[in-house]
Amino acid sequence: MQMNQYVGLNQWAQAKVLAKRTAVETGERTFADGSKEPFERTVDVPVARITAVGKIEGYFDEVVADLRRFELPNGEVYEEFIEAAPCNGGPMFYTALKDGEGVVVAESLWGEFTGCAIEPPFEQPDYPDWTQF
Repeated sequence: MQMNQYVGLNQWAQAKVLAKRTAVETGERTFADGSKEPFERTVDVPVARITAVGKIEGYFDEVVADLRRFELPNGEVYEEFIEAAPCNGGPMFYTALKDGEGVVVAESLWGEFTGCAIEPPFEQPDYPDWTQF
């Protein structure tokens, strides 16, 4: 079966930019009849502010996933990019991080694990037209 496969960020990068913290939300629900009820709930919220800055285009789906920008509370900024997209029944998209100055963050690289480590400039490759096979 051919399909796009989104692997995303490695474990180090996920821990860096997808960390969550617990918060308590309080508020008031208003029902259709006008009655009100207070509520309190505990939720996990992202530490980073996450914004979509691009899209990963697939062979079989128009959009596989968003490429994201992560702004951490300490001022650090990271942007996600496609590190590699080896094909195994369809592309497997491995992403990594660049810092706010565009420098690749070495710890975020999948490297040889992808089977096709690449060198800069880390452009989204031109994929063959798989509908012709």
